[in-house]
Amino acid sequence: MELELPGERRLEDLVLDPVRAVSPGMLRGTVARVFDDGVIVLEVARAAMQIQLEQSAPMRLAVGSVVAVDARDLEFHPTGV
Repeated sequence: MELELPGERRLEDLVLDPVRAVSPGMLRGTVARVFDDGVIVLEVARAAMQIQLEQSAPMRLAVGSVVAVDARDLEFHPTGV
């Protein structure tokens, strides 16, 4: 399953290294890939979620980082069906 958040997100929309429970409607994942054009891919359980940032991801947003993001407009795309 591939998950996607439509539209661009600001870096401020991401909660980096959430240590406590996230708010309802938020999804927590691990950064799996970071692209130069501002796209990041999170692993959420066994699914991949693509996020387009308004700007390039900063160095502190490295592969393996844990982040949370508001996912109320999350879209689902089946893969390998």
